[in-house]
Amino acid sequence: MAGDTVIFPQTPNWSHHPWRKLIEASPETYNLRTVQNFWLETLKILDKGEERASQNIARDLTNRDLFGYQHIEAILDIDLTQHNILEYVQPFLLVLSHTALLNCISIKPNVNDLYKIIDGDSRGLTFLTNVYSAILADCESNAIMSAEKYLVATTTVLCEVVSHDHQVPSSDRISYLLNLIERILLKAQIPEKSRSYNLVANRVKRLKRIFCRLETVDTETARAKASSTGTFGQHDRPDLTKVDILPTYADIRKIPGKALPSFSFDRSCFFAGVERLIDFHFRLLRHDSLGTVEQQLSKLLRVLRDDPNVDFKGSNHLYFEKEGIFVHDNVYIRKLLFGQRCGLGAQLGFRQPQRFGNQYRSEEGFWGRKRRPMQLGSLICLVTTHPKMSSIVFFTISAIKRYPGISSDNHHVTVTARVAEEESHKRVDHLLQLTWQQKGVRSILVEFPGVLLPTFIPILKNLQQMQRESWLPFQQWIVPQSYLKRPIEIVPPLYARVPGFFFSLRNLLINKAEDFKLRSNYHRNDVRSLELRTTLDQGQCEATIKALTHEFALVRGPPGTGKSYIGLQLVKALLENKAKAQLGPIIILCHTNHALDQFLEGLVNAGIDNVIRVGGQSKSTILANKNLRIRSQSEAKTMTERSILRETISRLEEYEEMIAHKIRLLRDVGNLEWHATRIYLQNTYPQVYSQFVTDSNCNDATGGAGDAFAQWRLGSSLRTVDEPEEAMDMILEKANKDIHQLSNPSRHRLLKCWISQIFSHTGKELFELLKSNNEQKQHRSNVYGEIDRRCLKNADVIGVTTVGFALRISMLRHIDAKVTICEEAGQILEGHLLSALLPSLEHLIQIGDHSQLRPPINDYKLSTEGPYGSHYQLDRSMFERLSTSNHGQPPISFLNVQRRMRPDISRLLKGTIYPELIDHESVKSIPDVVGMRKSVYWLHHTNQEGFGGVRVRKSYSNDWEVEIIHGLVRHIVRQGVYSFDDIAILTPYSEQEHKLKVKLGQDCNAFSGGDDQLLPEAANRGLGQKTDQRFRISTIDGFQGEEAKICIISLVRSNTAGKVGFLSSKNRINVLLSRAQHGLFIIGNTNIAERVPMWSKVISMLRTSNSVGTTLSLRCPRHPNVKMEVSQPGDFDVVSPEGGCTRVCKRAVNCPELQRSAIEKQTAKNGSRLCDQTTTPEKSATDKFKRMMAFT
Repeated sequence: MAGDTVIFPQTPNWSHHPWRKLIEASPETYNLRTVQNFWLETLKILDKGEERASQNIARDLTNRDLFGYQHIEAILDIDLTQHNILEYVQPFLLVLSHTALLNCISIKPNVNDLYKIIDGDSRGLTFLTNVYSAILADCESNAIMSAEKYLVATTTVLCEVVSHDHQVPSSDRISYLLNLIERILLKAQIPEKSRSYNLVANRVKRLKRIFCRLETVDTETARAKASSTGTFGQHDRPDLTKVDILPTYADIRKIPGKALPSFSFDRSCFFAGVERLIDFHFRLLRHDSLGTVEQQLSKLLRVLRDDPNVDFKGSNHLYFEKEGIFVHDNVYIRKLLFGQRCGLGAQLGFRQPQRFGNQYRSEEGFWGRKRRPMQLGSLICLVTTHPKMSSIVFFTISAIKRYPGISSDNHHVTVTARVAEEESHKRVDHLLQLTWQQKGVRSILVEFPGVLLPTFIPILKNLQQMQRESWLPFQQWIVPQSYLKRPIEIVPPLYARVPGFFFSLRNLLINKAEDFKLRSNYHRNDVRSLELRTTLDQGQCEATIKALTHEFALVRGPPGTGKSYIGLQLVKALLENKAKAQLGPIIILCHTNHALDQFLEGLVNAGIDNVIRVGGQSKSTILANKNLRIRSQSEAKTMTERSILRETISRLEEYEEMIAHKIRLLRDVGNLEWHATRIYLQNTYPQVYSQFVTDSNCNDATGGAGDAFAQWRLGSSLRTVDEPEEAMDMILEKANKDIHQLSNPSRHRLLKCWISQIFSHTGKELFELLKSNNEQKQHRSNVYGEIDRRCLKNADVIGVTTVGFALRISMLRHIDAKVTICEEAGQILEGHLLSALLPSLEHLIQIGDHSQLRPPINDYKLSTEGPYGSHYQLDRSMFERLSTSNHGQPPISFLNVQRRMRPDISRLLKGTIYPELIDHESVKSIPDVVGMRKSVYWLHHTNQEGFGGVRVRKSYSNDWEVEIIHGLVRHIVRQGVYSFDDIAILTPYSEQEHKLKVKLGQDCNAFSGGDDQLLPEAANRGLGQKTDQRFRISTIDGFQGEEAKICIISLVRSNTAGKVGFLSSKNRINVLLSRAQHGLFIIGNTNIAERVPMWSKVISMLRTSNSVGTTLSLRCPRHPNVKMEVSQPGDFDVVSPEGGCTRVCKRAVNCPELQRSAIEKQTAKNGSRLCDQTTTPEKSATDKFKRMMAFT
């Protein structure tokens, strides 16, 4: 019977599948029930979740050789005014909105084609309008029982139709359609707390914002056209989705008048709400990333405009180098390149700067380690100036030879680079024009060290996509609301609003046999009850409960209060409820790879094994087999995916050959080769072509005809008497009659015209080939993306950085993750976090501390502490903005018990930033630093700072502090108690960090090359090499989230002008003071530091305990009463040559407590060195190494 259900047997060959028989037949002869049955059977296959079957369905539905199109048209043509007709449409809607189709990345092109069919001629919108009208009519007559299912499916289809952007429907039509949906929501009486209601209501709001934004863009564009300027630049276009991320030549010339948006939502702007927030962060992130590039290129163009013959060898070169960029003049394009891995590129050549001379040709010179220009991945820009052709083309250095991307002889340098915007026709056209019009054109290569496109381009593109789709989860909590003056009441996560839902916290309890049921409407007593049954303190219990029961949660944790530990407990609790709430994988989001590795290592060590780490920058051995790249290798490809890969790879090989041919053709045309011009002449100028190809040489493509052409073109280069220029039409008319009668100047002009036309025509063909090639590469990436998606979908936890997230956003959007935990949220730029909020997200937990380091940015003017801080505040994280907001502040959990620092250290934080901080009992028994009288001390000095360095960006340093720290470290290590990892040396300045590493590294190397007899097993473990065993020396910004038993701080700044520099930042001071567990030693000029209010409070507190002075008091562990004072670096060798005092001990020496340096060995031979300590055998060679470590 036609309406009977078809039962499909299992068959490995899809072509024999019964469903194929249905789609191979035209639906025209079927009745309505049969049309419905086709889509019911399609739906059943998709519901089974078989990847291969779902992929084949998508491909077959869009296969022109089958009848998928006709089946779609048959359902679209149904008359929906008939009673009870909706049941025939429902399977079709459920198929179109099925996650098996929408989430499968490898068939994305097929799904796009499917929606093109639906959206063709607006038939899809007409169909949906009729569906909604029928649903509304049934609701009013109480004849429909499943309005929720219809609404979810139809709004999914509607959003897909709009997002595919095949044809933007009119605003009036969409408004009418959305009005129908809102009326159905009211009539169907769907509960407002239900999942369906929230999904549909949010989609309606989103579609309204999309069309409201488009109307605003049209209005502002029309206003601009009517104004005196008439156009927008890239930086001020109202529609950021149309902004080119890399600046154009026209934009560079407009930079001086560039205006940036203010964060103040009280000021007027094109947009409001979500669109304004995304617009603000996109434009400021773009400026922060490329502002230096735009400004320096603008200065360069002004210099060239004022003096076209300016020389960049002298002061001008020094000026740009001082600004942090390199300028190379007289650059030429050696050849174009193409490869599937790097895309379109070029070899750029230029003469080595003469001012550097032979001394810079060595490895330590201009191309050496000290300067390292032309680093792999760096952004470079080819600036071309000519009255008729001025342009800029961006590249990234892609090849590695002796140095990254560089091969050099005695005088010339060749840089291999790829085009940064291959998808831009204009950029590619400029590059092609330069390859043959290099004479008379001045090209300058500008390098921007440290500007790495992969670190910000994905974020900006993702923000553009968010603006295009007008999507932002939790917008009611994120977007500033100036009218709110009280704390916000945040609702539970959408998945937790199901009646009867509760969180099981069994994993957190001490007794796993029990259970703890946490409901959304928890009671205050639940906090106390959880505290008694777990290892968590009260603050941690409250934070855990609030974080789980609020869909948007903030957890603030001062240093040492266990932020990462709380994150771990939250993951454990969520995983316990993963299946019940259908959470999918939990996403862990961090700003840095180091922080991500630390957090994921904690999960693995806690027994959470199903963890996948996304990104290849991990240095963790624990996570080595957890990387997505490794895990996806075990994921099998379906037959459909293997077929797509075969087809794609075959096409890519064809395109590569065709593109290489076009590039060779362009090269040969520039060299005026006959074989490169003959086809063009034959097709465009057949009369001219016939004059070169005669009956005698017609079969010789490169011989006789080529020789004839070569003889003719030689005349174009001969000098002749000047004659008036003829019009090109006249020259072509003469050439058609007898090309050999043309004068030499006319031949030259005709050749130039031909070359220009061939380049233009071939350039267009090349760009289309590149475009098609990129489409095939995207198809290939889709297949591998789908394999990664299947692998991630089955994970419990996914760890990724914000940049890595943006790089893989198209894949991560299809894993249906509902929960994201953001670690160190106070250090993530708000724009980065916004771009990582998936449409499927229902629960966001941010853990951080805005009183520690802010997110790093490049432009100080945009920072909170900058001159325009109140306008931009780009370095203010979302966590800080919401935590300090006076307009609707969300509830914040505060962790108040610290378990890291001795009380002498924590009191410095309590008296300045965290008055609520409490010391845990465990920190009150932390031992004093061995070898020191005081475990917390500030050594004051007035030795002057320096400024310089061998790097492009210079920095401050203080040589006296380097020497005194060197002596202090030697003394502490000689106590035999502390290992390398126990000591951290921190400083605000990179140049000081460099000098400290050099100074202490020399000692480590000297020791590692010393007496092997002292290290019988240490050398085998690598301790005698340069690699692992080093002191932890870092800038402040690189040490957040870390801790050490002893921290030594070098403040550096000491000057007569009283300049404080980085030391004025309260956030950095907080990090400096909160890293140490046992001991904290600050080396710096108190006269400078006291100019900062927070430093002044710290110094006052230290003075109350006599912990500030100009001398360090050492302590001999064997003679604690001996006075040992150090005020200069050389004093350590006098008062504590071996880590103790100089007093002669009672017993004779054969004692492992003393390090056997060269001086000590000689003293031991003389028998004059004694010790009163008893000899104890070492437990291992490692213990012996630690106990005997010292420097010579």
